Amino acid sequence: DLGPYLHDVIYVKDCRVDFCEGCISRIRQAYLVAGPAPQEFPVEGDGVLHGSDYALHVHAAFPEETREEDRLWLLVETWDGERSQASWPLDFL
Repeated sequence: DLGPYLHDVIYVKDCRVDFCEGCISRIRQAYLVAGPAPQEFPVEGDGVLHGSDYALHVHAAFPEETREEDRLWLLVETWDGERSQASWPLDFL
């Protein structure tokens, strides 16, 4: 298990995100970050998922030191503009 590391002046953790078969083509953008709930989708940069139709990769932004209330947040926006989010406690990583 590799912990967060310093990348372009912020701490990140590399993650792979898998969606159901056929789901990636419906996603306009997706964002993964650890900490408090994010308020907005970023335009570019760390936390934005990228990859192919088979698997997506992300440099998820992480706080240098996590707090008990921090969570891993996944935000997804479809091409129709629908936005969804899910979160998990960090202790599962």
